Amino acid sequence: MIGLAKSADQTTLGEYLRAQSKESVLALLELNAQLVDWAWSLTPRARLLHAGWTEYFFDDTEVEVSGKKIEGARLNYEGNWALSWQVLWKGPFVLDC
Repeated sequence: MIGLAKSADQTTLGEYLRAQSKESVLALLELNAQLVDWAWSLTPRARLLHAGWTEYFFDDTEVEVSGKKIEGARLNYEGNWALSWQVLWKGPFVLDC
């Protein structure tokens, strides 16, 4: 989809992600916003609109984990340790997570 014949394995990807700084993450978010705007401008309206409106969707995915050493894990409403991801969508595009 992005023109690569092969992508990085999970170890290489993990090393790359751990090496990011606040500035590089903010730059990636800005690049993503520009990509969404560009793709949105090229996509036929009928493929993007629902009943004539731009649809925005907020998704909160939660995965239960075991142990207290999972970074970022918190007790959920049921009292279980869990990790949570919040994702904001604009039509078919992820805006932020």
